Amino acid sequence: MASKEKAVRRGSSPARAMQGQKKSGSSKQQQMQTVVAVFPDNTKGNRAFAALEAAAGQLMQTELQRIPFEKLDYGETATLDKFYAANVAVVDVTERHMQAALFYQLGLRENFDMKNNVVTVLESQSTFSEPALGGGNGPAAMARLAGTSYITYSVDSEGHTLSREGGSPLNQAVPLYKTFKHILQDMHTAYRKNHKEMFYKHLRKVREMKEGAELKAELHKLTMWIDEDPKLFTGDIIYSVLLSYRDIQDYDSMISLVDKITGHQEAEKPAVQVQCAFALNRRNKEGDRSRALAMLEKVLSVKENHVPDYLCLCGRIHKDRFVDSEHSDQDALQNAIHWYREGFKVQPNEYAGINLATLLVISGQEFETCQELHDIGSTLNYLIGKKGSLQSQSDYWIVATFFEVSILARDYTRACEAALCMFKLKPPLWYLKSTAGNIQLITLMREKRRQNKGDTTTKRPDTTSFSFWMEFFMETQNTDMTGGMFPVLLMEPDMKERKEFIYIPSHIVFHPANETTPGKIQIWHTDPKSAQGEIHEWAYELSCVRNISINKRDSRGAFLYVVSKFSDDFHIFFSSEAQCERFCELVTSSLTADSAHPHPLTELPDQVTEYEYELDEKTGKTSPVFSLNRFSVLPSPGERVVLGRGAFGTVYSAVDSVTKRKMAVKEIKESDS
Repeated sequence: MASKEKAVRRGSSPARAMQGQKKSGSSKQQQMQTVVAVFPDNTKGNRAFAALEAAAGQLMQTELQRIPFEKLDYGETATLDKFYAANVAVVDVTERHMQAALFYQLGLRENFDMKNNVVTVLESQSTFSEPALGGGNGPAAMARLAGTSYITYSVDSEGHTLSREGGSPLNQAVPLYKTFKHILQDMHTAYRKNHKEMFYKHLRKVREMKEGAELKAELHKLTMWIDEDPKLFTGDIIYSVLLSYRDIQDYDSMISLVDKITGHQEAEKPAVQVQCAFALNRRNKEGDRSRALAMLEKVLSVKENHVPDYLCLCGRIHKDRFVDSEHSDQDALQNAIHWYREGFKVQPNEYAGINLATLLVISGQEFETCQELHDIGSTLNYLIGKKGSLQSQSDYWIVATFFEVSILARDYTRACEAALCMFKLKPPLWYLKSTAGNIQLITLMREKRRQNKGDTTTKRPDTTSFSFWMEFFMETQNTDMTGGMFPVLLMEPDMKERKEFIYIPSHIVFHPANETTPGKIQIWHTDPKSAQGEIHEWAYELSCVRNISINKRDSRGAFLYVVSKFSDDFHIFFSSEAQCERFCELVTSSLTADSAHPHPLTELPDQVTEYEYELDEKTGKTSPVFSLNRFSVLPSPGERVVLGRGAFGTVYSAVDSVTKRKMAVKEIKESDS
């Protein structure tokens, strides 16, 4: 046990050694598979080490270092650090006096998941004791260190070292260096695989648990991990990190990552190049789009790379150039049509099809007169139909494609149905920006052509709701938070299907107070026909607001509770979290500043609800008026209409004296305790 005391006294541990390696190890050191060896300093021990040295010399990126047993046994800090931090540890336990210390150190390595360990023993000493692990023979030791590889070897009369595995006869022995070589190769492969699995596990975890700035910071740490450990320097890992950056629109980090590895074969892989081109197009600094097109041209120079995603990205860059030219660059428009058409030819798909159809409409074509447009529309409807009903879709882009196709075909009713489904999917804001940009472009070009023709036709009635949805989606991109008017969705119970809820397109306006007018909130349905009752517009002074809070399940939503002549509550959904936070801030800051406001937002006033019991018609009696916070003489139980009975009390039918709405009143007996 002396070795254990020395190691603890000197403050060394496998965990500390591995942390030190990450902090101070150079890229070259990290790139090597490090192997440490402890062999007896005698003739046969030296011959066995020479075999290991020969094996390591035949392997790429393998660094071997021999550690003196005396320094390891003494607990020298530098020696312990090397032993714990090595990828592979090879120890020879032929000498009895070395066994206890070596098995203890191997146990520490395994305890810290450093399981790439090899134990060798001379053939004549293959039955060895293991006092450090409680005694026992060789097989017992093997059972206790299940993650360790075991080799028995012999030295023949000519000085050659031979090994045998699994108790095979000695005449089937192989050179010891070959056995070492195979084991080191297998361990290196397993290490790379396990390291990648650990990296992917951590990447999935941070993507699930973090978002926004926190996710960006964690991704930066993972990128540094790749820098420190080239075993993770593979195309699939780089691609996964690029996609993670893309999801949070961190295009600078995407480009920096690829620029940092320019010239390396992993950076030249098509998938990595295409993601970098995507980021360059999105970032759109001077020269970015030209560089992106050059990268794509190189990728597409290989016929095997003609896949829809790559072809369509070319189309997207030319399309963005057309938009940036304020729709004057006709060459960019035709190039965009060409590349999207190529992508649709290679494999008909929703993304290529909808963009091709959109650009054809922008170029002046219409569904009614263009056969290509008609064919594309039919194909898209078929592809979407194969995936099931619109309401069952979980892929935003499928629903967005249906939305855009409906608009191209001027079917605004179906477009509004799709818009609601898009909202329910809670897509990233850049998804909505992409879709809204397409629709805005179509609408603008159609309006220009209509004006050029001198068409003075009034707006179609079915475009009212569509106009709301366009305003709603465009508001997600609004960075000007100075206004007080917001397009919103009011969530209300469906009067026809009591268990369901519906979303009603509406608007809400916050009017701040001034010297002559109190602050006010106005809400109205965008289309009065969508109202389920006669009331479709509300106005409340800020003094009526009793509570406002953000929905914890969906931070785009807020609950607003007001009390005027009657109490009202609204479940309001905004286009984005930022818009919701802005409205709530406007209300709460105004109420906090208003010392005359009668009620704190976190407390509700002591309301008195007056009601009348519904009585059994057989009694012929009428019910007096009761209130929930007053004591009154109740009618006898036999006179009231009973809705149900439970373990704690009875539920009676009643009517609210003010609103005349039916209600249920449960009476629970007071307990003496």
